[in-house]
Amino acid sequence: MPLTGNTDYKMYVKSNGFYAEPVIISTKGIRKSEIFADSLVLSPIDLKKAAIWRTILFKGKKEEYTPESVSGLDSLVNLLEVNPEIQIEIGCHTDSRGSFTDNLLLSRKRSDEIAMYLINKGIDAPRIISIGYGEGKLLNYCRDGVLCLEEDHAVNNRVEIKVLELIR
Repeated sequence: MPLTGNTDYKMYVKSNGFYAEPVIISTKGIRKSEIFADSLVLSPIDLKKAAIWRTILFKGKKEEYTPESVSGLDSLVNLLEVNPEIQIEIGCHTDSRGSFTDNLLLSRKRSDEIAMYLINKGIDAPRIISIGYGEGKLLNYCRDGVLCLEEDHAVNNRVEIKVLELIR
């Protein structure tokens, strides 16, 4: 495709079943016609495989995400914008401190907070499933009655994003 001089371009390459990948081209400083050729490898969309988003954090036993989490949330918004065919599950998990019921409620509120952020940024609500798992799926030995370091508890406090299906 013909490009205009002295311009920055950002395009996305997409194929069914793969995540869209950005291609960035700049014609700034180019004085004669040139052919741009770029190769890239598209990543397949792996259905139902959870990815931990450590950039979305919560302080203590609160349901509000930290201000530092906004960049991680915006990355998720971007992922959903450039891949409009994916439906995701937001799964929030807590550590084992506190009661099972309180942790389940807290994780549900956290996943709902993330879902509302995405919806407020223009992502269609039917593309988002919000689930709180509480302390039901711990990743380590830090169960009730076990003395653990804060860092070990932090492993269990997490947000997992899973692509559920491709919407046509």
